[in-house]
Amino acid sequence: MRASEIAAVAYGTYAAIVALAPRWGWRRRVVVWILAALMIAGPVALARFPQTLLRPETVMAMRDWAPAVCILISYYTSGTLFVGPSAPFEAWLRRADVYLLRGSAASALPRVAQAIVELLYAGTFLMIPTGFAILGASGFRSAADRYWTTVSLAEYVSFGMLPWLPSRPPWLVDNLLPDDAHGIRRFGLIWVRRTSHRANTFPSGHTAGSLAVAFAVIPFAPIAGLGLLAIASGIAIGCVSGRYHYAVDVVAGVALAAAISAAVGLAGI
Repeated sequence: MRASEIAAVAYGTYAAIVALAPRWGWRRRVVVWILAALMIAGPVALARFPQTLLRPETVMAMRDWAPAVCILISYYTSGTLFVGPSAPFEAWLRRADVYLLRGSAASALPRVAQAIVELLYAGTFLMIPTGFAILGASGFRSAADRYWTTVSLAEYVSFGMLPWLPSRPPWLVDNLLPDDAHGIRRFGLIWVRRTSHRANTFPSGHTAGSLAVAFAVIPFAPIAGLGLLAIASGIAIGCVSGRYHYAVDVVAGVALAAAISAAVGLAGI
């Protein structure tokens, strides 16, 4: 099995074990176990898929793209384990915001810049398949496992912390409503309400994942990778300016992406 497939199986196993705790309730527990089973069975089945049933190229393509699905499943798996915030941790996040931002967030950005980072934030998940598509188009599809291991681990660590450091995102705490916004900002608030699990991940999965994409592409396609790095930076800014994440979430996300990227590179995956 590939390292990225082992990472998916490990996360699924981790989630299934965490769900054993009585505090989650049997309904949440069953949902987590179903999602965890998908994360475990999917990669194992693809790694052992009989070559006589499909062409090897088809199976390879399925394995190359399956991690994107596993990341999406892991996001909602972590959200299922969120039952409420830790008041002390959430209070600490808010105090850190006051210290780091000095009372400024969206108001510190020009309107055009705010619209751009709002749009980038809403499209964060598109970065993950886009990064791999760029890698393949550049002739480095053989680096698939390195790419997916880097990106997957950044996301899995971010999501895996949610059961232990639960908090609500700033937009929910501050009760920011789409009806009070306009244009892209209104779209962003509607989007996050309809697609997210309404829990805050520390470190920021948006920041860690998007930066991990850029870091994974840069060694093979430097120009495209730097472009992705610029987009990832915009996403990180949008996390804070749009009140989708606390500032310290983003700082932790940057550190996590850098550490995992360096570790994967040193491991020679």
